[in-house]
Amino acid sequence: MIESGETDTLADEGARIDLTPLIDVVFMLIVFLLLTASATQLVMTVDTPRSSSTETSATEPMLLFPPSVENEVWAFEGQPYADPDAVIVALRQALEVAPERPLLIGVGAEVSSQRLVNAMDIARTAGAASVEIAVSRPEP
Repeated sequence: MIESGETDTLADEGARIDLTPLIDVVFMLIVFLLLTASATQLVMTVDTPRSSSTETSATEPMLLFPPSVENEVWAFEGQPYADPDAVIVALRQALEVAPERPLLIGVGAEVSSQRLVNAMDIARTAGAASVEIAVSRPEP
């Protein structure tokens, strides 16, 4: 081969790759993984209620239906109530007559979870000892 005598200094410098940034990144990843692997997880154990879909109460329950939209009325034992406070009064009166009867809260797919929470709050305020929830499935 014929050599020209001139060396290509730029090509020689470009052929060397500096591995320092790569080593730094790998080191940081190793440190991160070691720290997160040994960290204790904050876990809270929650006992969820269990129910059989076919199990029903022995006595006939009282029925409470929360409204599905804002301006509709509450329905308790077939009677409409515009105000939740009126439902509490009616429920208290019914519990005085038959305290062993459970309260069944019926909600459809269109009822928001907030309305269900409101109905459960009404039951607690009125002093219902046994509350059941019946949910209808949405139609496909």
